Amino acid sequence: MFSQIGETIFEHEVVAKTSDFNMGLEVEMHRADSQGRISSDPTPAGISLNSPWVTKDFTETMTEVVTPAASNSLDAIHYLYSIQNALRAALAPGEVLWPLSMPPAFTDASKIELAQTTPEKHAYLERVLENMGRVNKGLPCGAHISLSIDDHVVDIIWEQNSGRFASKAALKNHLYLLLAQGFVRYRWVLTYLFGASPVAEAGFFDPEDDQPTGPIRCLRQSHYGFDMRFKGDYSTIPNYVERIETGVANDEIIDEAQFHGAIRLKTSGDLTDMEENGVSYIELRMLDLDPTSTTGVKLDTLRLLRIMASYFIMTPGMQTKDVSATIQRANEINEEVATEDPTTHSQYEIAGKNFLNRLF
Repeated sequence: MFSQIGETIFEHEVVAKTSDFNMGLEVEMHRADSQGRISSDPTPAGISLNSPWVTKDFTETMTEVVTPAASNSLDAIHYLYSIQNALRAALAPGEVLWPLSMPPAFTDASKIELAQTTPEKHAYLERVLENMGRVNKGLPCGAHISLSIDDHVVDIIWEQNSGRFASKAALKNHLYLLLAQGFVRYRWVLTYLFGASPVAEAGFFDPEDDQPTGPIRCLRQSHYGFDMRFKGDYSTIPNYVERIETGVANDEIIDEAQFHGAIRLKTSGDLTDMEENGVSYIELRMLDLDPTSTTGVKLDTLRLLRIMASYFIMTPGMQTKDVSATIQRANEINEEVATEDPTTHSQYEIAGKNFLNRLF
């Protein structure tokens, strides 16, 4: 069933264009030695502090490749492949890019250096580490996908639905909120399909840590993995902003950048101006690295994300009053799926199949 916006898109024959999101990729991978241990070699000279495409993330060994924005999935993958090849060529002899989300083995977390960048950023990372408590929680890597809606689609929706919205910025906020709510609500489906972090290498867990007794579907997207204690509010744009600002004021997080939710809303200006200026794009942060792909993410995965995004825009969203409870339950389901035995059928198999059938 289409929403009113979905009907507009269908009647103007721009359904295909609705899937043509502008896309940017960020893929994190640790440098590792040939024995599967976290690298002890210095950062290659090819990783420049001034490069917009290859940089370091949380630690010295965590590389991050950032692609230019692309108008289609294939171009985004081509950019990623080319930049990663240049990075691999710059690695020390015997070094590799670790293909898994959970970090390579290490024996002493205190010897893992925070990224050496500018003095200002290094001081910031030290604050993040202090807030996080342990370096381990910042080590899992993943693939982040940024999506922005095609301006032509926004213009058509605005022409036919301008009476429903105070401004074009308000319309964009509505559309991006639909995307954010949809992806958070069905994050568990992506965890099931693309979860690829069943175990952690030596060093990640301390003996006294709460840890699984065997392989699970997705360590990184469970409470065992990445530091995601701080939860966002996706009910409205003002609530999203207020939740982050309150978190900063209460020292739950350092700033907006330390909000590690599955979805981040981004605007061209300051966070406080998001409602007025409009959301510019969303960042999907729930994907493990795909160890069967040299780039960490496959073309077919990107295409599925685009189909899901189009579906969320064209179908009715949730009532504002229902969002918080629905997403809280979705987070609980995601935890259950992430911690399931990966060799068994998910308890949510039927619900997952029903959702995928609706997409196609």
